[in-house]
Amino acid sequence: MSSEHRAKKIKIMDMLEGYPSLSGANIDGLIEAIAKACADYSLDAVTAACDRFARGEIDGRNHAFPPSAEEVAIQARLMHGLLNRVTVRDGLISYRLGEPPPPGTEPAGIKFITIGGRSVDVSRWTVDEQDEAIRTGVTPKSVTDRLGNAAPVPQIQRM
Repeated sequence: MSSEHRAKKIKIMDMLEGYPSLSGANIDGLIEAIAKACADYSLDAVTAACDRFARGEIDGRNHAFPPSAEEVAIQARLMHGLLNRVTVRDGLISYRLGEPPPPGTEPAGIKFITIGGRSVDVSRWTVDEQDEAIRTGVTPKSVTDRLGNAAPVPQIQRM
């Protein structure tokens, strides 16, 4: 058994310990089934999937019961794809501008700016757009062009 396979089993076991319905049960078979179902995915992907289950972040399921091998494998596949789309450096995850942040993460940096007395979500704006809004106090034209009528466009009255 490889060290990565052992590490996956440990992570899976840690996740399953959070389910009281398994208390006292022999879960070795379930751990092995999940590890086999996730064999094609990296340890990071399996860890991320297990963490999402442990935090109750998987919508549409009863979190009182442990996930099946198939459910964990589906999440590991999603996390595997996500980890291949983003860059992790110095503990920060970068992702494409305009896309939502990866599941279970929050954008770093400025998230809201007050423009015209209203708090505006700027987490998907470029740094230049955020700087312009801070400097001028209005929503940058590039944002209103990109978002159309949905963009907040409060104006500051200059005296």
